Amino acid sequence: MSEPTTVTVQIHGTEYKLRGENSELIREAADTINEQMRRVSSKTPTQPVSTLVVLAALNTAELMLTERDRQTQEAA
Repeated sequence: MSEPTTVTVQIHGTEYKLRGENSELIREAADTINEQMRRVSSKTPTQPVSTLVVLAALNTAELMLTERDRQTQEAA
């Protein structure tokens, strides 16, 4: 295991300093969430950030579950 490193990312205009062992994975995860926040906010610009966060999380979870199901079907 590698040592945790600090990575600075920006999500929906806010900068976060995150620590983890895989800086590339952290950046990729942050980019995914940032993209979901951008998509949700473009469709519902009047919603508060707390609502955008929940919608982005739900969209991201749906993407992950869809990919898991696809991989399960391919393995069967």
